[in-house]
Amino acid sequence: MTHSENVKPWYGFEEYSVDSQKRLAFPKALKPVLSESFVVWKPLSQKDGALPFLNVYTLDDFNAYQHTIRLCCKEAGMEGYEIDEVIGALNDGAETVTLDSTGRISLRPELREYAKLDKTKKFIVRGRGTRFQLWNPENFAAVKAKALSDKAKDVVSRISLDD
Repeated sequence: MTHSENVKPWYGFEEYSVDSQKRLAFPKALKPVLSESFVVWKPLSQKDGALPFLNVYTLDDFNAYQHTIRLCCKEAGMEGYEIDEVIGALNDGAETVTLDSTGRISLRPELREYAKLDKTKKFIVRGRGTRFQLWNPENFAAVKAKALSDKAKDVVSRISLDD
């Protein structure tokens, strides 16, 4: 059983504080979910015009993601050095972090700057089960508004959880 299978899923989103030393303060409620070291990383690629955010994965989930990327690279005909370069690009945008005793993390400046968390006093944690995203509040509001476009509303209206 992997660590992520032992992690209690968390869904939804909450706004939290960035302190004066640029540390992100997570609430105590998330501490059991993020009890060990975890990985914060920026996506390898995003669609043009997409607003930046950071992914948060357990170590097991991040390692599984790297394994999947390796397999996809091999299926695409890549070998050795080429695959290592792709994995290296993923790791270059990643940082392993651990919550301190008060539930805060420090991120490298380039990760904070990428996600626009460097000049804000708040940040959003969006729960995706055992994975999370870290957002600048303005970017999150914009993405959320776009996700609720007429097209998305039409698709969602056709789905019933009662079936």
